[in-house]
Formats: sequence, C-alpha cells, structure tokens
Amino acid sequence: MKVTPKQRVEKYYELLKQGKTLYFTNTLQSVQVSPKTLRRFQKANAKLFDYNDKNTWIARGKNWDCADGYRVTFTD
Repeated sequence: MKVTPKQRVEKYYELLKQGKTLYFTNTLQSVQVSPKTLRRFQKANAKLFDYNDKNTWIARGKNWDCADGYRVTFTD
C-alpha cells in the first residue's frame, strides 16, 4: 500500500510531538527539524509541512521545498 502525502505529513507531526528530531537529507543538504522548530512555526501561526495530491512540502523561510526526494530519519 502506497503512503499518501497526507499520511506522511501526519507522521512527521506525530514524531515531532513525541519529541523526536527529524532529518531530511538528500545528496546536497540535510535539514534538521526539531520539536523546537515546530513550536516556533506554531507560535508564528505558520505551517511547517504541507501537501497536495502528489507531493509533500517542507517550509524553507517564506518558500517551500518538495520533501519527496529527501530521505527522512529521526532521533530522540
């Protein structure tokens, strides 16, 4: 069964709320997203992750990066 972008975003938020730090890594960069990052976005009333029918997106400043090409890992 294929995981939908909505399910991915829900899982990312679930892991962050559990206190996990997520790492989005591709061949050129690695982005660390911690629970502290999530709190900052929530305080600013902004979305950290978004999705549409085909893609998952991660906020980068005022822009969005497609997170589909990233390998996602997490730690405590």
